[in-house]
Amino acid sequence: DGTLWEDLDDNVDIDEEKLERLFCIQQRVKREKDEDDDEFGKKEKKVKKIQILEFQRHNTVAVILRSFKMEHEEIKRCFVDLDPTFCILSNLQALQKCVPTKEEISLIKKHPDPSTLAAPEAFFLVLDTIPQFATRLRLTLSTITIPEQYSNLDEDLTVSAAAFKAIRSSKSFPEVLKLVLRIGNYMNGASARGCAYGFKLDSLRWLAETKSSTGNQSLMHFLVELVQQKHPHLQQFKKDFISLEKAHKVDLRECVGIGKRLERDFSTIVSTSTSDTLQGGAQDILRYRIREFIKEYEKSIGEVEERCKSIEKNFEICMKMYNWTTKDSGAFLTLLWSFVENFQKAEEDLIARKKAQEEREKAVEAARRRALERAAKHHAQKMSSGDVSLHGGDRDREGMSTLNRTTSPIGMNMNEVLAARANLNRVDKSEKKGGKSVREERKEWKTMPANFHQIKKKEMEVEAKNRGDAPGPP
Repeated sequence: DGTLWEDLDDNVDIDEEKLERLFCIQQRVKREKDEDDDEFGKKEKKVKKIQILEFQRHNTVAVILRSFKMEHEEIKRCFVDLDPTFCILSNLQALQKCVPTKEEISLIKKHPDPSTLAAPEAFFLVLDTIPQFATRLRLTLSTITIPEQYSNLDEDLTVSAAAFKAIRSSKSFPEVLKLVLRIGNYMNGASARGCAYGFKLDSLRWLAETKSSTGNQSLMHFLVELVQQKHPHLQQFKKDFISLEKAHKVDLRECVGIGKRLERDFSTIVSTSTSDTLQGGAQDILRYRIREFIKEYEKSIGEVEERCKSIEKNFEICMKMYNWTTKDSGAFLTLLWSFVENFQKAEEDLIARKKAQEEREKAVEAARRRALERAAKHHAQKMSSGDVSLHGGDRDREGMSTLNRTTSPIGMNMNEVLAARANLNRVDKSEKKGGKSVREERKEWKTMPANFHQIKKKEMEVEAKNRGDAPGPP
């Protein structure tokens, strides 16, 4: 056919054995079933597990068991031995959802072959072997939750007691209220609200909201300035009320409720420990844990009720002192703390304004110095170029006229600029010796007439005319 294949053939020597070994298709050989299939790792056919519990209940327990990732007997051992790695709050709360009822246990035990039970049902049978499992679980949980609840309650009661004690004993805060009353009476004048002998604490919130006619200052700013300038000792009330920062977030009525619940739960633990409810024997770890727990918290929890009553009594005294009618300690403390915060914020505003004013004054002074220096430099350049001549210590009339006409950017002739520059150095030195300040010197310069150089020119022309000299150039 004319192609190269016409003269070629495949009669060449190759390694046929190696070629087959490398590239031949492997044939799969089916293994015959044997009685010992299990020995070769073949999985046994799954046996369908029996589910007895209600569907939702079954699934809930199954999810909890998967989260534990432990065998049933291992869970039992960790719980009975109070293993600290297992007996944590989250695990015990999960176990609470797995406490079997008598009816559930009865149904599960009726099944003839426990090995065919599903995991939740089998786990219930293991829990049933723990004596008084529900009671033990409740007591174990209490030994974890009660200390945490008491710690939080103790902190709240401590800051509340300190806050009401500070309000009762503060000497400076009533004096501050006296200033507020004086300001209010003066502003209200002879109106129906004037000449008041007192005011409700709710009125304190209006101090920060009442603005001046310019809108850049409030009554709170005025009060802060008044205290700083004339009554600096009254700033002590801020230190007196430092405990209000945490106490205003505490609800005393809620604390009372938590205290009663703690006492009730603790009494249950005490009564359980003294009875024969726990039947674990003398070596029962839970019995020992309960006894140690009672010794540690019996006195503290027993004092909770008395502490709550003491705080409530102090609150009632404060209510009477400040004419507070609402039995809401949180609202009372929040109002006072907001007054402290507004007072501190006004202080910060005044400090910021004072700093900004100082910066502006420094900028103005720096600009004045630069203007004087530029004017002096400009005059020196004219003198060096011959525009202004000096001869025998006296200025000629033409030079004097030119010098008087030469004014600086701030409206002063060169004589005044040079004198002001020399005077500036003198003022800077005299400030340390009690001399005039730069501000006072500036006021003197401002009092000079704006047409000073023109008046000086006319005086010189009159003097030249009297001498018979020609006037200087215009």
